[in-house]
Amino acid sequence: KIVLRPMIGEPILSVVMATIGMASVIKSALLIVFGPEIRVFPPILKGEIIHVGRLPISSLMVYSFIAVGIFLLCFGVFYKWSRTGIAMRCLADDQLGAQASGVSVRKMYGISWAVAAFVAFGGGILVGNISGVSASLEPFGLKVFPAIILGGLESLTGVLIAGVILGVLESMTIGYLGFMMPVNIGSGVLRDVVPFIILIVILMVRPYGLFGLKEIEKV
Repeated sequence: KIVLRPMIGEPILSVVMATIGMASVIKSALLIVFGPEIRVFPPILKGEIIHVGRLPISSLMVYSFIAVGIFLLCFGVFYKWSRTGIAMRCLADDQLGAQASGVSVRKMYGISWAVAAFVAFGGGILVGNISGVSASLEPFGLKVFPAIILGGLESLTGVLIAGVILGVLESMTIGYLGFMMPVNIGSGVLRDVVPFIILIVILMVRPYGLFGLKEIEKV
């Protein structure tokens, strides 16, 4: 309300920069209050190893995948068929047009941030249950960016598929490059870079993403 509401109507780059600045302030405050150490998350789900053929998979990953699927299904129904979801889509496409149609920009912004906070809350529980809780969870937010752009801003299915593709690429990067270079040079660092490399390559061919709508502007 304090930082982003005054940004209504401003260029999207200004909103992004304000959001990044706010995230840095929040992260610094968390480090001051709670410290940098990793805290063990209360075990909500039991972690066991499930073998699919010769492939070992953590049951926590399976539960998380199912939970994400339910999240996306509920959000897809809300986003495509509810009046509020349609108003949010209208606002995202054309803010001035949405205002002219009687859509309350402030109300839709508030609902959007409330939905985002709820989804982040659920995602934080799932990730924290796997790797613990600390300020180091912040980079997980950056992993969302290449998946959204790669899948297409208008396609929830595309984002899901892109997320799976990028996740597999990260795992393959660790698996293959980990054998070819020392750990300190690290496949772990390359793992974080690979999604953005793939994103750049694909956007050179499909600027609107794998499943995004191609925009045609007439002058």
